[in-house]
Amino acid sequence: MAVDPNVYDIEMEHVTKRFGDFVAVKDMDLKIKKGEFFSMLGPSGCGKTTTLRMVAGFEEPTEGEIYLANTPVAGVPPYKRPVNTVFQSYALFPHLSVWENVAFGLKRKHVDKKEIEQRVGEAIAMVEMESMKDRKPVQLSGGQQQRVALARALVNRPTVLLLDEPLGALDAKLRKAMQLELKKLQSDVGITFIYVTHDQEEALTMSDRLAVMSQGVVEQVGTPAEIYENPQSAFVANFIGVSNIYLSDVTRVEGGVAECRTDKGLGVLVSAHGKDIKAGDKVGVVIRPEKFAIAPVEKAAAISDRENVFDGVIKAIVYIGSVTQFIVDIEGKHLAQILFQNLYHTEREEWAEDEKVKVACWKDSASLITDVKTGMAEKDLMGEVVKRI
Repeated sequence: MAVDPNVYDIEMEHVTKRFGDFVAVKDMDLKIKKGEFFSMLGPSGCGKTTTLRMVAGFEEPTEGEIYLANTPVAGVPPYKRPVNTVFQSYALFPHLSVWENVAFGLKRKHVDKKEIEQRVGEAIAMVEMESMKDRKPVQLSGGQQQRVALARALVNRPTVLLLDEPLGALDAKLRKAMQLELKKLQSDVGITFIYVTHDQEEALTMSDRLAVMSQGVVEQVGTPAEIYENPQSAFVANFIGVSNIYLSDVTRVEGGVAECRTDKGLGVLVSAHGKDIKAGDKVGVVIRPEKFAIAPVEKAAAISDRENVFDGVIKAIVYIGSVTQFIVDIEGKHLAQILFQNLYHTEREEWAEDEKVKVACWKDSASLITDVKTGMAEKDLMGEVVKRI
């Protein structure tokens, strides 16, 4: 089922949640489209789970209003809201079979027996657990238990399904497999999913859109590509993936290109399309590690067509299998983390620490952030570690 861009299942207007003097969520305005897989991403304590609990009805906003399917839900208890929640702890009844666990909620609602049979059968089929419907939870793997928890939530046919880090208890390999499975399931059933996680890769993998939160505030909302390629703040640039961020002054803007000079005197050309900036502005120049190209000095011609070409010295090398990670001192001014993809088994440069290299990037591979008041303190964490080494 496709996302409907004109219909919203959830709307939050100026929602604030306080616990005493502590503000967990601050003045949140958010609209989540019908049929959307929407993730709320942020570090522990950022307010994402509190937001989920307010939607579910486990907490009430201190200020503001929440609408579910265009209906205000202030004061409506959780069991009367058209939502279901799947937690990290699946809370399956150990003495009940898979089928009985999925049917439990419907039985409590006194749904007709024939309808229970039909809906439970459909829900178990959705998560491909038909052959295990008579097993008890102790006889299931972590991934299978997660499927049962999903089926138990979906059988109620909620308007919105809330998921609070449901993959957190799984091992890394199973977690990756379940990410794709969960996304496919959401696409098949067409229900709006709101997914809470602190795992950036998880959010990028599954989401149609996501909100990045910090200290109770939504820093940015967008598609995974928008968030990753064009972060709007230093916090987002640092939290989503890894970034090289350099505090800079804009010296000139012409033809959609900003000429910037970093605080240590390095000149960088950056695409400025869509940015309201002018000469004299303070900005952060963001270059992702994979956007840099690196070459030995004698092979510099291979990357010399890029607008930004710099001299560098390798300070550290880490071979990670699919890529080699470098920390490079750029012209004695900045440290940069660079990822070099190891494409071929036989084509591997013999890099060495203290080797002189050329590094380069296209102007369109860099981006600008205008919010440089917060998050810049963490911008050179990798560099500080290398310095101490």
